[in-house]
Amino acid sequence: MLNQYVPAKKIQQYSLKCLCLLLILLFPTTEVDAGLFGGTVKSVNPKTKTIVVKSRSKSKAFKLTPTTKIYIDGKTADLSAIDPGLRISVSTKRNGTVVKISVKGGVNSDKLIIIKAQKKKTARSKKSPVRKKTKKLTTNQKKKIRKLMVNGWTGFRGASRDNISTETGLLKEWPEEGPELLWKATGLGEGYSSVSIAEGTLYTMGNLDGKELVFALNLKDGNEIWTIPTGGKVFEESRGNGPRCTPTIDDYRVYGLGGNGDLICIDSISGNSLWSKNIIDDFSAKNIKWGISESVLIDGEKLICTPGGKKGTIVALNKITGEVTWTGKIPGNPAAGYASPIRIEVGGVAQYVSFTSKGVVSVSAEDGTFLWKDDSSANKVANCSTPLYEKGKLFYASGYGTGATLLDLNSSGNKVNSKVRYQTKEMKNHHGGMILLDGYVYGSNDPGILTCMDFKTGDVVWKNRSVGKGSLAYADGMLYLRSEKGPIALIEATSEGYQEKGKFDQPFRSEFSSWPHPVVFDGKLFIRDMDTLLCYQIKAN
Repeated sequence: MLNQYVPAKKIQQYSLKCLCLLLILLFPTTEVDAGLFGGTVKSVNPKTKTIVVKSRSKSKAFKLTPTTKIYIDGKTADLSAIDPGLRISVSTKRNGTVVKISVKGGVNSDKLIIIKAQKKKTARSKKSPVRKKTKKLTTNQKKKIRKLMVNGWTGFRGASRDNISTETGLLKEWPEEGPELLWKATGLGEGYSSVSIAEGTLYTMGNLDGKELVFALNLKDGNEIWTIPTGGKVFEESRGNGPRCTPTIDDYRVYGLGGNGDLICIDSISGNSLWSKNIIDDFSAKNIKWGISESVLIDGEKLICTPGGKKGTIVALNKITGEVTWTGKIPGNPAAGYASPIRIEVGGVAQYVSFTSKGVVSVSAEDGTFLWKDDSSANKVANCSTPLYEKGKLFYASGYGTGATLLDLNSSGNKVNSKVRYQTKEMKNHHGGMILLDGYVYGSNDPGILTCMDFKTGDVVWKNRSVGKGSLAYADGMLYLRSEKGPIALIEATSEGYQEKGKFDQPFRSEFSSWPHPVVFDGKLFIRDMDTLLCYQIKAN
C-alpha cells in the first residue's frame, strides 16, 4: 500500500542511500581511486609531506597523508628516497586525497627505506607460479638502469625497427653448452610476443587464466612488477593461442595490441590503463586468420597501426588520448597483413609503409594520403616480414614460394613513385625477419636456408641450412639465429661466408614452433617461448 502515497522513484532513491550507508559502515577503510596524474618529480619536501609533479602542460602539488602508500620500483618506501626528475604516477580519491604514488627509474640509495611487509601464505594457481622476491639494486646497477632509460629496446625489432642492437663487448664464441642462463621467468601464458625493454623493466604479452595480459617484469631477475588485461577476448588458433604483438614503449607509456585488435595504453609506472579501444571495431575491419600481429609504431605524437578496415587501412591516433588524427585509405581496401609498419623519408616526404594482405603500401605521414603501393612480392596467404629501407631503396619479402623485391623510390613535390629494380626467389622470408647490414641482406629463405645477398643487386653471396628456418637479431658483429625448431646459433655477420661460432639447443621447449624474435640488450640475450622467458649472459668478461 505504500506505493499509493510515495512515488516509486523516491523509494528507489531512499533504498540506494540506505545501501550506500550500509557499505560505508561495513567497509569504512575502502579507498576509491578517482584520478591519475603522471609526469616527473619537480620537487619533494619530506617535512611538509608535499611533492610537486610536472606534466607536459602543468605542475601540480600533492599533499600526502599518513595513509598514502609510496612505492619505488614496486617496493614500499619513504618519501625522502624520491629524487627530482624521476617518473611518477599519483592516484587520488574523488575528494583529492592522495591514495598512492608510484615512482620508477632509480632512487636516492642513501635515503632508501624499504618497509618490509609481513609475509602471508596465499593459495596460488599452478598456472601462476611464485617468483623470487626482487633483490635490492646496488648504486652501480641503478646508474646503469638510468642509462637504459635513454637507449632502450623500445619495441618490436628495436627503436629503429631494423633488429640491430648497439650493444658492444659481447662474446664472439659460445661454449658447447651455450652461454650462461641467468634466469628463467614462467607464468607468461600463451603467445608469440617478443620483449621490449626500458628503464630496467621488460614488457611482453600472453594469454593466462582466460585473460589477454600485458606483463611488466624486472630486467634484473624476471620477477613480475605488474600485469594488466587488455580488456579484450583472448585470441585462440590451432597453430598457437595468444597475442602476437610486442609492446611498444614511449616515455612512460606502454602500448599493447591484442590478437583480436584490442589496443591499450598503459602507465608503465603504476600499471594502470590510460585508454583503450578496439581497432577492428572502430575502423570496420575483420580479423585476419592468424590474428592481428603488428606492433604499433609511435612517431612524435602519433600512434600508427594497420586495422585494414573500410574506414581506414592505416590510421594515426593521438598517442596520449587514443583519438583519431587521420585515416589513410588504400585503393582496394586491403586487409591487415602480419607485419609491422615503418617510417621512411624519400626526398623530404615522410611516410609510413606497411605490408598488408595485398602488398606493400605507403601513406603520407602528415595526413594519411595514399602515396604508392606494390604487390610484386606479396602472397595471398600471409605477408609477415617488416620491409627494409635505405637511401631511396625499399626491400621486402614474403614466403609461400614468393620471394623478394627491391624498389627504387623517388619523390617529386609531395608525390612518391616506386619502380621495381629486381625480384628474386632467393629470399622467401616467411616471418623470421631480415637484417640489412653494410650493403648485405641476411635472412632465412624458405625452406630454411640462411642467406646473405647483395642488397643492390640481389646476388646471393652465401647460404647455409645447418640451423634451419628461424628469426634473426644482430649485435656487435654477430648474428643471433633462433631456429623455430629450437636450436640457437651465433654466426659471424660477414659476406665472406657462413662462420658459425656456437650453437645450443634451447631448454624448456614448448610444443609450439619458436617464432618470437630474439632480443639482444644490456649484455643479455632474451628468448621467449610461450609461457617461458629465458635470459642469457652474453657479455664478455
